[in-house]
Amino acid sequence: MINQLFWDFDGTLFNTYPKMVQAFKHALIDLDIDEVEIDEHDIYLTMRQHDVGTAIRKSAAFYGIDEKKHCEH
Repeated sequence: MINQLFWDFDGTLFNTYPKMVQAFKHALIDLDIDEVEIDEHDIYLTMRQHDVGTAIRKSAAFYGIDEKKHCEH
């Protein structure tokens, strides 16, 4: 039985972005999106803009919080 799960979504341990971009590209093709319209670099940039780290940095900046000080282990 699995009692713990660790998800490395943003490349902290492994650079998972290339595989995520390819999976997303294949999903778009499966949805009949024309492959000419698919820009892998744009997909990558969008994924990077919406990762958890970006959300933390944007929220910290908005509220004037030093996220490094509050996220120390």
